[in-house]
Amino acid sequence: MPSKTSWFNKEICMQIFRNMGWVGIVYFLGLVFALPLKMLMMHTNDEYIYYQEIKNPFSYLFEIQYGLMLIIPVLLAIFLFLYVHLKDSADFLHSLPISRKVLFNHYVGMGVAFLTIPVLVISCTVFILRSVLDVGMFISIEEILIWTGITWLFPLFIFFCAVFVGMITGMAILQGVLTYLLLLFPTGILVLAAFNFKYFLHGFSYEYYLTSKVETYSPILYGASFENRAMSVPAALLFSGLIVVLYFASLWLYKKRHIEAASSAMAFRAIKPIFIYGVALCVMLFCGMYFGETQNSTGWLIFGYIAGSLLGYFGAKMIIEKTWRVFGEYKRYLYFAGSVGLVLVLFQFDFTGFEKKTPEFSEIKQVYIGNSVYGYANSDELGQAKYLKKRENIQNVLALHKTLINEEGKTRKGNRYDDNLFFFYELENGKRLVRQYSVPKNHSLTHLLKPVYESTEYKELIYPILSLDETKIDKIAISSNAPVNKGTSITEQKQILDSIAALREDLRAETYEEMMDKSRAYSSIELLLNNDKRLYMEWMPDYENFERWLKQNNMLENSRVTADDLYQVWIAPRKDIDQNLLHAYSNDELIKEFKSKESVLKVEDKQEIEMVLENSKWPSDGEYVILFVYEKGNSVEVMDFIHNKMPDFIMDYFEK
Repeated sequence: MPSKTSWFNKEICMQIFRNMGWVGIVYFLGLVFALPLKMLMMHTNDEYIYYQEIKNPFSYLFEIQYGLMLIIPVLLAIFLFLYVHLKDSADFLHSLPISRKVLFNHYVGMGVAFLTIPVLVISCTVFILRSVLDVGMFISIEEILIWTGITWLFPLFIFFCAVFVGMITGMAILQGVLTYLLLLFPTGILVLAAFNFKYFLHGFSYEYYLTSKVETYSPILYGASFENRAMSVPAALLFSGLIVVLYFASLWLYKKRHIEAASSAMAFRAIKPIFIYGVALCVMLFCGMYFGETQNSTGWLIFGYIAGSLLGYFGAKMIIEKTWRVFGEYKRYLYFAGSVGLVLVLFQFDFTGFEKKTPEFSEIKQVYIGNSVYGYANSDELGQAKYLKKRENIQNVLALHKTLINEEGKTRKGNRYDDNLFFFYELENGKRLVRQYSVPKNHSLTHLLKPVYESTEYKELIYPILSLDETKIDKIAISSNAPVNKGTSITEQKQILDSIAALREDLRAETYEEMMDKSRAYSSIELLLNNDKRLYMEWMPDYENFERWLKQNNMLENSRVTADDLYQVWIAPRKDIDQNLLHAYSNDELIKEFKSKESVLKVEDKQEIEMVLENSKWPSDGEYVILFVYEKGNSVEVMDFIHNKMPDFIMDYFEK
């Protein structure tokens, strides 16, 4: 007679519990330590509770809680299905009078139980502690329910991912490694693709895609924010749907899997080439990104691709074959390398039309232009989006964009010290177009940038003070950027209005060249608003109206460094000064170094010192170095001169 099997077998469940129950116990004890015990420790200590902000149950040792959510489900899946990786165990269990489907469901069901019961027990315990410890003001019932749902659903998803991976591989260690790689893959491949596309697509904005919440595509990275952000309803539905899909996919693979696949790297022949070429591609992209970013050279980029593809391809072959003797099988690698090379060549011919694409002027609703994607991604201090909407400015931006496309040879190969130009178009039909270009510092685009940057609309976007209601300002605080204790506060309403008017006059009169000037700011200006918000800006040397107003109101002396604050000023050719001392910032040694050089100019006249202050900038690689010595030698600053702005008396001295 044919044997009859039941959908539930008590003996199998007991056997699973005896062998794997320790994983559930470890999970339970870990959660006890991270949550109920920590709650008791904190809320029975009147002083300790004030050292940590409690927002929800995840606020208690979140690192441990999240570590358990990531590690325990994977370990559980590995140990539960360890038998499929061992031929003798697989032979024995599959010889029992029970179908594969029922056997699979027993192991999966016990895994779900090991992940569910500890969470439910801890959740009930937290409910009780909430009442006993009277911590309702810290944790609401809703937050406990949310914690329960997340701590149950997320580990279940991780568990079913590990089960799915276990069905396609025949090695336990590979199951664990591939599970975490699978969970990181969505974000990882997007990051690799973004960094590599920028080398072959002129205008591709890799920064834009890297700031578009790319981390949320990886479950591991997404879950890292549970302490501050609960899982959204769409995310919960997505995880639930994926659990169902992974369950049925794993069951189907389990039924199809041959017992002989035990101890093999890949359980199915069809998956082997996917694994090999996938590893080769990812390692190739990673090495290309590494050498491209660190060396900024096309030659090193190509070297990275070749080295990475070789390492990835033959490394994956070694894992599959479980031997290092795989280098004779190079023909398929050549096919892979040839295919990749063909794709890269096609990118050079812009076969997608990406590089030449610009929106029609009539299609553009508004546009953002700036030096970084972060300026677009983050609205200004007043919450305003930084878009240009006037048609004249949009037309000028579009003309600039088209010029950059036509001058591709000058802007395709970026230098890490070049400037960036970022364009973000929002079209009338709701679509977007994003581009980013690397522009040499000695570019010839001034005639195109000047009308945009000097426009009132653009200045109001980058200088919020121009559109701010000045009556909302409670206080203006000015603090020197130099290593001296100088500062001024303006609190009288009339003085606030007058100083803001002077600042606005300077900002509106600022030229493109002055906006691009890399000079050192005299001081930092902080505006405290009556809604508890703050605005920050720098006081630049060309703000003449603001400086004049401060001087008229006897505030200039305390608002910025003046010649009277400087004990000594030395200027020397950079080549004559020990470069190591410039970076070491040892005051005594620096002063001694400058004094010992015959070529050094010591500036003593107060008016000349003011000229040096006005034309100095943060140090880079200027021909001449300035040493400012403050307060009898207690503090020093090393500066350069602004390009083409060295005072005449200094030029005359060094030309002798």
